[in-house]
Amino acid sequence: VCFSPDSTMLIATCDRTANVWNVIDGILIYVLVGHNDLLYSVNFSPDGKKIITASNDNIAKIWDAYTGDLLYDLADHNASLRSANVSPDSTQVVTASNDHKAKIWNVENGQLIQNLVGHTHYVMSAKFSPDGRKIFTASMDSHKEVPFPRFNATEGDSSIFI
Repeated sequence: VCFSPDSTMLIATCDRTANVWNVIDGILIYVLVGHNDLLYSVNFSPDGKKIITASNDNIAKIWDAYTGDLLYDLADHNASLRSANVSPDSTQVVTASNDHKAKIWNVENGQLIQNLVGHTHYVMSAKFSPDGRKIFTASMDSHKEVPFPRFNATEGDSSIFI
């Protein structure tokens, strides 16, 4: 379950679809259909323009929050996705997977920006810090929180901020 940043919409899932509701009048706006297995994560981008879903089908999807149209498939993981979270500036998504990796994606074109490797077990969650400068992951290995570099597509560099 996730509220839109302006609290007017709500996403809810318990299967391979996600229902998007108008919170004000309780009307179902649309249903996001396209995954082939259970959804584990649904989120709005902080600017409210996109919805990100992550599924047991190894794919994350970026949807238009206003129309429900599918924009991009983020399909480069080799195992179930556990989470997909959007950067505070709404420009990037970080996905976490049972393939022991997290990945950074461009929200505007769906392109893979960077693989984050180093875990030896499932990556259960990956999130951007509130300032967007760090990504932290939670894994079933002994590394509970690993700060990863955040690739800055504008500057073209990568740095670790600790």
